[in-house]
Amino acid sequence: VVLYAGPFLDGFQLAGAPAFDRWVDEERRVLEREYVRAVEALATEAEHDGRVADAVQWRYKAAAVDALDSRATLALMRALA
Repeated sequence: VVLYAGPFLDGFQLAGAPAFDRWVDEERRVLEREYVRAVEALATEAEHDGRVADAVQWRYKAAAVDALDSRATLALMRALA
């Protein structure tokens, strides 16, 4: 989680290389999913241990990845409640 700094090769373009673009897009999706899974696991652990502030922090991070992810938003709302 500490090493994830956002989308993989964000802003990097290689003209005339559609296979490279597809590879980068897939890597971005894979790394983003792994990051979200890790953050959700940390949030769940914090909730289980009664560390509410930590759980909220992790849930915020998960929700920030995709603002339209209703599951992450609901988990954040539950943590805040």
